[in-house]
Amino acid sequence: MYLKPAADFTGFLNLKRLNLIGVNITDEGVQNLLCNPNVLEFLEISFCRMLTKIHAPHFLNRLKHLQVDCCPVLEKIEMNCDLATLDFTGSSMTPLIFATTSSLTNVRLKTMPFSTGLDYFVTGFISNLPVVRMLEFHVVEYKVCDMTT
Repeated sequence: MYLKPAADFTGFLNLKRLNLIGVNITDEGVQNLLCNPNVLEFLEISFCRMLTKIHAPHFLNRLKHLQVDCCPVLEKIEMNCDLATLDFTGSSMTPLIFATTSSLTNVRLKTMPFSTGLDYFVTGFISNLPVVRMLEFHVVEYKVCDMTT
């Protein structure tokens, strides 16, 4: 399914929860959806294979929960909001940039082991969370089996 909201899209003014799962949507399409969400509290973006960047152009004052899962070409998340919960599954190379993390208390990160990306998560992103109370950090490691012996 393709979703392509127009640039003049006025948004879902009463929408509190938005789940985009397996939707073919562009970076611009996500930006257009997030232009006017006055009451959006929960955003899930999962298995969106075209998405390279998730960016909110305006401050989303009520957005408190962001879940991003398995968007294979995602290169950057840059949100203008003050989240309470972040649930991210993806590459450890993906920069996570937020306007503020002063309310971010619950963080779940699931990633594959790439040394430079893990350094960013551990020494960069996680170390700058002043009030985090729950932190789950999963590193999924795949082993290659040698079937020749």
